[in-house]
Amino acid sequence: MPAPGVPVAVPSRAQAEARAQAQARGWARPRRRRASRRDEPQLPAWLAYPVRAVALVVVLPLRLLWEAARLLVRFLSRYVFAPLWWLTDRCLLRPSVWLVTRVLVPTLVWTVRNLLVAPVVWVVRYLLVIPLTWLARYLLIIPLTWLARYLLIIPLSWLASALAPALRLVGRALATLGRWIGSALRAVAMGIWAVVAFVGRLLGTGLRYAYRGVAAVVVAGYRYLLRPIGLAVAWLWRHTAVPFGHALAWLWRHTAVPFGHALVWAWRHTAVPLGRAIVWLWRHTVVPLARGVAWLWRYTVVAPIRWVGRSVLAPTGRWLREAVFRPAAGTVRAVLAAVGLRS
Repeated sequence: MPAPGVPVAVPSRAQAEARAQAQARGWARPRRRRASRRDEPQLPAWLAYPVRAVALVVVLPLRLLWEAARLLVRFLSRYVFAPLWWLTDRCLLRPSVWLVTRVLVPTLVWTVRNLLVAPVVWVVRYLLVIPLTWLARYLLIIPLTWLARYLLIIPLSWLASALAPALRLVGRALATLGRWIGSALRAVAMGIWAVVAFVGRLLGTGLRYAYRGVAAVVVAGYRYLLRPIGLAVAWLWRHTAVPFGHALAWLWRHTAVPFGHALVWAWRHTAVPLGRAIVWLWRHTVVPLARGVAWLWRYTVVAPIRWVGRSVLAPTGRWLREAVFRPAAGTVRAVLAAVGLRS
């Protein structure tokens, strides 16, 4: 709410109607912000007036100076700096760039190419490359070629033609020596092969006779040792184990099987009905009786005791604790403190 003594502007009826029409058309803003601002806590009167005075004396001049500075900067940028930049760009920067790119750079390139590069290339070509090439050709290459031809190639070719018969004799001697060495090596290889073949034949003969001896021992052992033992075992199996097995089978068929059938019949016709009768009695007599006893115990003993504990004993205990025991304990502590028996 406004401070006391400050007049409040009350809108007229025409303004209220115009505002209502604008709100109906969607032009005016809703007045929720004003309502929210009115709901905000207001400064007291003794603090509002100094604040307004400070705002009027300090804030308002500063805001006016700021707006004036903004207008001045906008005016200078639009009517002073922009024309000055256009004039500088059109009259100074663009002509300077055209002069540098179209006149100075091509002139400098032509000057460097024709006054520096071309003379240097001519001097290097006609004063260095051509004289050095002539000196290298007539003072180095031609003399070295003559020396190599008349001091190396011709003497070496003459020496080769002179030593050709001797080289032929040496080649023939080496070929003959190679054939002799090959014949000797072939003879040595044939001897080694003959020795290896003789040793192999000896080993083959020994292994053949060893195989025959082992085979004879195995056949004799089978014929005179294993076969008689096998025949004896087979005779014992036929005349002892087989009759004993037949006797056991006869006993199993005529004693164990009938006894098992009797046990199965007794189990099916006596134990199973007796078990079913016991189960029926358990389900229809013991289980209902136990459930009835449990129900009676629950609703005749447990429920009354629980009700008495919750409805009678617990409230009584709480009342005794709050109304009797605690006051009595406080009185006792006060008396003991008054007497000096309790600090």
